[in-house]
Amino acid sequence: MTLFKRYKFPLLGGAVGLLLGLLLLTVGFFKTIFAIICIILGVYSARWIEKSGLLNQWIK
Repeated sequence: MTLFKRYKFPLLGGAVGLLLGLLLLTVGFFKTIFAIICIILGVYSARWIEKSGLLNQWIK
């Protein structure tokens, strides 16, 4: 078992924490919160478009 597979979630959590900390220090609290909200909305809208098949219908 590789080291990454064994500690996958703690490593990913640490990377997310590092990224969040860097964003808070460089751009500030409210801009970071705004970016997180935009990312969440983008993920959910992309999942909805994929689930509904809207893009496939539009392309055809």
